[in-house]
Amino acid sequence: MLNPPRDQFPIEWDYLQTLADGDPNFAIELLQIFIKDLQTQLPVLKNAIEVQNFKQITATAHYLKGASSNVGAKEMESLMRSLEAQGKSEVLDGAELIYASMAHNFQTLATWVQTATL
Repeated sequence: MLNPPRDQFPIEWDYLQTLADGDPNFAIELLQIFIKDLQTQLPVLKNAIEVQNFKQITATAHYLKGASSNVGAKEMESLMRSLEAQGKSEVLDGAELIYASMAHNFQTLATWVQTATL
């Protein structure tokens, strides 16, 4: 059975396993889709933060919030909820740090999925 590391792992594995009906191959497929999505959306978000495009920040953070929720990435969901609220209020307090945390979680997840063997 495939088990990710419990410390610092950005996915609630038990939730994802339930979503995948206990099929670890399907769980990995879901994470691969999520990772591919993040690879395209994170640069959009980073650029939006840099140029303070509040509409784009709000839209991208909202999208990533939902995508994170779908795979049990609760911390990532929370980060994007916060960034979405900042975009709506047009006040970017610590947005770069929020983005950096999201990017770190993405890298942790991507590295694990890449090395996971079933």
